[in-house]
Amino acid sequence: MTHDDDDDDDDDDDDDDDDDDDDDDDDDYDDTLYSIRRKQYIQKKKNNNNKNKKNKYKKDKHKKDKKKKKKKKKKKKKKKKKKKKKKKKKKKKKKEKKKKEKKNNKNKNKNKKNIPW
Repeated sequence: MTHDDDDDDDDDDDDDDDDDDDDDDDDDYDDTLYSIRRKQYIQKKKNNNNKNKKNKYKKDKHKKDKKKKKKKKKKKKKKKKKKKKKKKKKKKKKKEKKKKEKKNNKNKNKNKKNIPW
């Protein structure tokens, strides 16, 4: 019987070796799983980066367009203001001219009346 026990021990050792092999397989599996996950992660990151770049470009473009529009609006407003000012000035000049003319006419009429003949 003791001899049989020895045999059993040997078998156990063999079984342990088999278990080690299984662990290696698991490690390989884990490695492949890790590499697959890693690849997926990298791909996802790449996609996100590309998406972000596109969005950034869109945002920048939108920002530039907005800025351009604002600038244009400001310019237009300035032009309008200038035009208005010019018009006002012109009107004022015209009014003063009219006033002056009226005054001159009044003086002429006054002078006409005072002529002694």
